[in-house]
Amino acid sequence: MRRVAQLLTLAAVATCAGCSLPVSVHPLTDQATSTIDERLIGHWETLKLGGEIDAGKDPQRFVIGRVQDKAKVLEMVGLELDGDTVKVNRTPAFATKLGDECYLSILNNPEEPKEKHVYLIQLYRVEDDRLKLFFMRPDVIGPAIERGDLAGEVVREPPDESAPPPEQVKPKYKSIKITASSKELAAYLTPRGTLPFHTQEFFQFRRVEPN
Repeated sequence: MRRVAQLLTLAAVATCAGCSLPVSVHPLTDQATSTIDERLIGHWETLKLGGEIDAGKDPQRFVIGRVQDKAKVLEMVGLELDGDTVKVNRTPAFATKLGDECYLSILNNPEEPKEKHVYLIQLYRVEDDRLKLFFMRPDVIGPAIERGDLAGEVVREPPDESAPPPEQVKPKYKSIKITASSKELAAYLTPRGTLPFHTQEFFQFRRVEPN
């Protein structure tokens, strides 16, 4: 099974052709300040965008639970076979609630040194047996960084001269990195609700009972 963070990145690229997924140097909260949302704990399987399982494909399953000895940290865990050897994929995540909205800060590259770690900041909803994760919008986060509303670094794609004129003026980015502190990022997100996130396209999971 691919690491959950990698699946999210692939799905986001598919929904935002030509754009780079925003990442953050800091999570919204950490192992001291996060909260545990009990609704997230359990066994889940991946669904394709729109909510259905891909025909002819086995859904990928993983577990969300607490990290041992870290009471406020969640972990997404999946198994795969590497030849005949079992490989365990572990992805830490921090849950946060700001106002009425809930967020996950998912470590995108846990295999790299700590100084290179970046996080996917996801808005999430739990509805009955479904978990929905919403991606940050490059067309909102990129301009916010360029205006100075949010600390960060962006690299723009050159304009596509073959695109229709309205498309040429829309900013597209090779990379978007949020460098704001956790508190600064929370202060940016809190009054804006769902605006910084894609709410029409989302990655979705279904709760399942273990076999």
